Amino acid sequence: MAIFSRRSLQRLINENSEFLLPSQARKHVQALNRMNKELTLGVEWEVVLLNALSKCGKVIHERDFGGTNYADVYWESRANPAFNFVAEITTVSDKGLDQLNPVEALSAELNKIVASRGLNPGRFWFRVGVHNEPRYKGGPKVKLKLTGRARFAETIFDANFHNFLEHISRNLQSPNQYLRQTDQTDVEIRYNPDQQFGGGTYLNYTAVYSLADNLLYNSLSEKASQLNGTNFHGPIGIILCDGDCEFLSQPPIGNLSYTLDEVIRHFLIENSPIHFILTCVVKDCGDRMSTHLGPFQLTLHLYKGLRFEEIPFDLWQIVQNLVFPMPKRNAVNARNVLKGPKPHEGSKHGGEITVKEHEATVKVSTRTLMEFLAGRISQEEFFQRCCGSFAKETFEQALRACKLIVSVERSLEEDDDWLIFQMSGPDPAISQFSFPRKNR
Repeated sequence: MAIFSRRSLQRLINENSEFLLPSQARKHVQALNRMNKELTLGVEWEVVLLNALSKCGKVIHERDFGGTNYADVYWESRANPAFNFVAEITTVSDKGLDQLNPVEALSAELNKIVASRGLNPGRFWFRVGVHNEPRYKGGPKVKLKLTGRARFAETIFDANFHNFLEHISRNLQSPNQYLRQTDQTDVEIRYNPDQQFGGGTYLNYTAVYSLADNLLYNSLSEKASQLNGTNFHGPIGIILCDGDCEFLSQPPIGNLSYTLDEVIRHFLIENSPIHFILTCVVKDCGDRMSTHLGPFQLTLHLYKGLRFEEIPFDLWQIVQNLVFPMPKRNAVNARNVLKGPKPHEGSKHGGEITVKEHEATVKVSTRTLMEFLAGRISQEEFFQRCCGSFAKETFEQALRACKLIVSVERSLEEDDDWLIFQMSGPDPAISQFSFPRKNR
């Protein structure tokens, strides 16, 4: 749906219903259908992980061990029931930090106001200051000097700012600067007529300068408390998933802030009952023409707690044997999809054309074709999505040569199918009869 394709998730929902209670499966479906409202990837990760673990053992979701809390996952080996563990699944994101530091909202509001005045947003650049300097390990977390979005009109985009824009409108070729500095705000906005692209600069507020006072540690602590309340006597762990958390998915720049490894290892030292932490992160390989593995790959890392050696089986071997659907995007792109205009639609195919000596093949999206046949898009837009005017010319040449063969390539993991025009011939349906080839 967001990280994984919608078809893949529906398949997992169907498979999970074999071991989940009907109420649990219904809860997952309802939560998946409102992901675009809550902008969280937690339920998607839960559905995927429960399915992966069920393929290599027995899984019970929210099992009651007589404690005050239920366990997200109880896993048990089918070969030996004594080999088992309990785990909590948690998904972390920068959503809370983004709300405390609404720099994206500032950028969007700036572009909106500038465009409404008929000015080019690409000519504007901004800088946001911070409350505390400098940044170093052991120091306080970064807090941008920026009020909430609801107060932008009062603290930044006031009458003075509109006078600034008015002056620019009368002097488009002259650079200009607007500065707003108070106890709560430190924002500088510059206009440069020679600038091509807009943007801004600000300190990374997701960097971690404290081993314990940070988003990741707090999330792990919450799950550790829940695990301790299950009353399960055996190995316990936490499965930590990326829900668009920069600290989890991107290594820090420089050596001023702590690393993910340092925070997790510090947590495991301070929380000795936790046997293990497993991280799940989808990483962008950067190559859209990649191998069959795809441009996005799911990476797993197992961290061993102080009591890890008490686990009587090879947990890492189980982790290595987990089978996941192929991810279609990483967490940051997934949340952008949920914020977009069509959060309940999977990705569409574009178009492909291959031309050989006597044969041409055109592949088009079946969903795009349905939109065209339903009148939602024009012929021009249809061909723009499917290889442009070259596809139209290929069809025209095929008809002139009386060629036409059509097939459908169905996909269970993608959210679209291919309609394939493999044009060879001539086809007697639209051409004159000819002698059999062997008699020519």
